[in-house]
Amino acid sequence: MTKKKKYTKDEIIQFAKGLYLQIGKDKKKKHTLQSVIDEIKAKFNKNLTRPTILNWSRKYEWDKLFVKSIQHNIKLAEKEAELEERDVLAEKGKDFRAFYKNHSILAKAAMGQLGLKLKDKELTTAELLKLSKDSSDMILKLNDIVEDDDNGVTVNIIKNYG
Repeated sequence: MTKKKKYTKDEIIQFAKGLYLQIGKDKKKKHTLQSVIDEIKAKFNKNLTRPTILNWSRKYEWDKLFVKSIQHNIKLAEKEAELEERDVLAEKGKDFRAFYKNHSILAKAAMGQLGLKLKDKELTTAELLKLSKDSSDMILKLNDIVEDDDNGVTVNIIKNYG
C-alpha cells in the first residue's frame, strides 16, 4: 500500500489561486468558484465550499492580481504590436532609402550631363523649363514621404530649406 502525499493548506491555496487567476479566451476568469472547488476535490480529495474560496480571494486580494494580470498582458500586447509595426516600417524604409540613394546618384549624373549641355548650349529653354518642373515635382513627391528618425520623431525625407 502506497502512502498518499499530504498537502498543506498553503499548497491548496496556491493551487486555488492559480485556477482563480487563469484568464479565459473571453479575457474573463476561466474558472468559476464551483470549478475551482471541483479541481481541488479531484487533485487533493478535499471538500471545500464556495465561501472558503471567496474568503481566500478576498484575504489574498486575488481580484486585484487578476486585474493587474490583464493590464500587464494588454501592455505586452501593445508593445508587441508596436515592435511589429516598427519592423515593418524599418523594412519599408530600407527599400525607400535604396531607391532614394539610387535616385540621388542618377540625379547627380543628370546634373553633370545638364551642366555639359548648358556649357555647349545644347539645351533649349523649353527643355530647361521641363527639366526644372520635373525636378520640382520629384522633390515635392519625395518631400511628402515621411519616416521616423532614430528618436521616433517623424521627419520629411527631403528637408525644405526655402
